[in-house]
Amino acid sequence: MRVVCAQLSLLLQFQQLLLFNPAKIYGEPPIPNDVWYFAYGSNLDTDRKQDRTGTIRESHIAKLSGYRLAFNKRSDRYRACANLLANPTEEVHGVIYRCTPETLAEMDEHECVASGHYRRETVQVAKLDGQRVQAITYVAISQYIIPEGRPSDEYLEHILRGASAQSLLVIFIERQASIHHHSITDSIRI
Repeated sequence: MRVVCAQLSLLLQFQQLLLFNPAKIYGEPPIPNDVWYFAYGSNLDTDRKQDRTGTIRESHIAKLSGYRLAFNKRSDRYRACANLLANPTEEVHGVIYRCTPETLAEMDEHECVASGHYRRETVQVAKLDGQRVQAITYVAISQYIIPEGRPSDEYLEHILRGASAQSLLVIFIERQASIHHHSITDSIRI
């Protein structure tokens, strides 16, 4: 555990150096009908997101208030996937990606919208500079909700890799991904 804590400490120090990344702020010019997509689970991992929908044109760290992160979406592969639950006193940290309608349609396929796993929901998120933007996110449909549980190590690794790449503070991920008072780092090798 000491090794993991030391690695997390080094990662946090490295992330502080990366907090300003001009490429994330000054992305490609908007295309008419662009939309923001708010990612809070495995799509924080930019490699995963790009494998699914192509090049990321612009991204920003963002916060969604009035929700909490839960691992209660049924998954045969990952046991339990990330989901959003309404909670007026909590917030979820994630990333918004600028997407074309076609890119968002590709996300719909990966999130199994047509077969009823997730549904799109329009939310208001706040960027680090305080600017509020409207974004699309995905919320699990009731038929796929299970009691909250622990996702697989593979799924959690996507989240941690994405949090690191996006310069999200490890503290946020640690707090959001704790399940039943067990630390996420108990099962992740960094």
